[in-house]
Amino acid sequence: MGKGVTGVLEVTAAREMKGTVVLPPSGDCFFLAVVITLAADTAARIAPLRDIPLVPWWEKALAGHAVFNCNAESCLVEPAGSATASAITLSYEEIPYRDFVVFLLLGLKKTLLIDPLPKARLDAWTKLAADLGCGLQAGGESGKTALTLTGEENFRVRDTLKSIDEVHPVLGLALGLKNRFRLPPILLLPARSGIFFRCSATRSASPATFVTKMKTRSYGACASCK
Repeated sequence: MGKGVTGVLEVTAAREMKGTVVLPPSGDCFFLAVVITLAADTAARIAPLRDIPLVPWWEKALAGHAVFNCNAESCLVEPAGSATASAITLSYEEIPYRDFVVFLLLGLKKTLLIDPLPKARLDAWTKLAADLGCGLQAGGESGKTALTLTGEENFRVRDTLKSIDEVHPVLGLALGLKNRFRLPPILLLPARSGIFFRCSATRSASPATFVTKMKTRSYGACASCK
């Protein structure tokens, strides 16, 4: 015991803890709620709302596509429904729940400008879109990669998915297209980190049903596509 120290600190387990827990603000969850609101084509109030820099950043990115009326406690979001809205510019590294969000917005016929978009990820998205009966048109604009969905009327889902990496893009695209798809009654896919997805929804369930039953999480594609 050092010089001048006259006692020790004793720590014991508490029998009971009371109080409240304030979760840290999540700009990712805010953005996810907004894009799902766009897919649902209805107004939604997001609360509680924390004062964090990402909220105005997402508002700016979605300007023309959504109308935001925010105060200190909540944010009312309404789809803008503007046919002349400009492309949505997103930073690849900042897109939360990337595969789900990108394919959902593409399903809504939004043009995305992504910077920088790795070629491996672009190739993976292009192949997956083709597997689902659609096309992914890619071009260059202002140094960014412009993405647009084509052939959406041919959208289809195979009887089985090849890997966990396909779950979120399929759900996002189906939700954006407001399309129904058929899966086996039970879909069991091993996910990373020892997590499993198990869906026992009825056949031909709407995409929104699967979104609520499955934990939304960003897994991304394979390591070579990062």
